[in-house]
Amino acid sequence: MDTVFTRITAVRLPDTLQAGPDGFLPEGDLFIDADGRIPFPQCIVRDNHGSETLLLKDDAIREDGPGVYRVHIPAGVLRAGTYHVQAEGCQTANLAEARPENWIKFFIDMTVRPAPAAASTLGPASSASAANEPVVEVGRTAPPSDAASGRRKLYFGIHKHMHQPYYRAADTSFWDGGNDEIFSTRAGAYRSFINIAAQQYQALPYAGLSMSWSGTLLEQLERASREGLAHGAFGGDWKADLAAAAHLKTAGGHPRAAFSAFGFFHPLMPLIPARNIKAQILRHREYVQREFGVPAARVLFPRRRRSMSGCSRRWSNRVSTPLSTIPSTATARARTTPTPAARKACCRRTRRIRRIRR
Repeated sequence: MDTVFTRITAVRLPDTLQAGPDGFLPEGDLFIDADGRIPFPQCIVRDNHGSETLLLKDDAIREDGPGVYRVHIPAGVLRAGTYHVQAEGCQTANLAEARPENWIKFFIDMTVRPAPAAASTLGPASSASAANEPVVEVGRTAPPSDAASGRRKLYFGIHKHMHQPYYRAADTSFWDGGNDEIFSTRAGAYRSFINIAAQQYQALPYAGLSMSWSGTLLEQLERASREGLAHGAFGGDWKADLAAAAHLKTAGGHPRAAFSAFGFFHPLMPLIPARNIKAQILRHREYVQREFGVPAARVLFPRRRRSMSGCSRRWSNRVSTPLSTIPSTATARARTTPTPAARKACCRRTRRIRRIRR
């Protein structure tokens, strides 16, 4: 069959959809039926959170007849639960030339049943003896105080930095198969992982994390959701879990997942005009407030600067940088005016840039 396919007609799931004794689905095959030859077939399996569990392509797929493709599912990957299967193919083998309309998709749900419960091998005597065994609770003993144990407290921060640039800065509408691969393989990290982490912190009254999301990434995720790009990985309300995490509070009333202030396009701030720094921070703050219903924090993503001449410097010795210590951000909703040290840093930066330009 030499005719390139125009649609996927069916996806036939494996005959056995029950986890084995190890708790995982045994290896098996599913089949993709199409009305022609698929130059580039692949299959994506996602869990209920939208996280990509399996990406099956290349050696995992072989042609099993005209318009029929056998997809091998390896053992030891899928546990009991419901999965969303996305079978798709590209009408051109050269992904660099592929356009969104060249991708044909087919969706089906697959439920893996739990393994059957094993029959108990304990007889009456064994059961009785087991019942008389002392119960040991692990982790219930209160830890000794820091003073009594001589231990030191270690404070640390968790920061999630999320960024994807426009890969053709002069043409932000550009999107190809490479973009689909980049964004679809990170769907779990963008959609649900932060909320899962924040939920796990609930047992710790003051635990949380900060995160920086660039505007270029957020805009591209919105486009992927709106137009069904990235193999459909961002269908529906892709940011629902992220917004839920941003509204969680610690016992002290602080966010468990806080958006840090950020330049919208992730700029190299020492090399752009002051008015641009202010505009990008304000644009990012407005975007976060509008889309997630929470204000961005008044500290920037932590970083250490290095000038082009090789001389290292910092905006601040703190882990993160208050907006108020950076020149030209006083009107970007900063709390105080720039410090004298910050003014000196700005002057040094300006002199270095002038030397470089000369």
